[in-house]
Amino acid sequence: MKPEPRPLLTPEAVSAAQANIAKLVRELRRVLLGKEEMIDDVVAALLAQGHVLLEGLPGLGKTELVKALSRLLAL
Repeated sequence: MKPEPRPLLTPEAVSAAQANIAKLVRELRRVLLGKEEMIDDVVAALLAQGHVLLEGLPGLGKTELVKALSRLLAL
């Protein structure tokens, strides 16, 4: 017995998700100036339900990124 195929998202659901993701990225970029690539990578990993290892020198915003992400997503 084959499992039921999952229905595709409606265009409205896709638009709503895009708007929410754009808002999340926009707010993170307000907190961390000049870290666009790091923000994009972390959000992509989050959406893919993956893991992220943030490496770098102290003072580059790793902790602030995680704090802002947790506040914005109410985690």
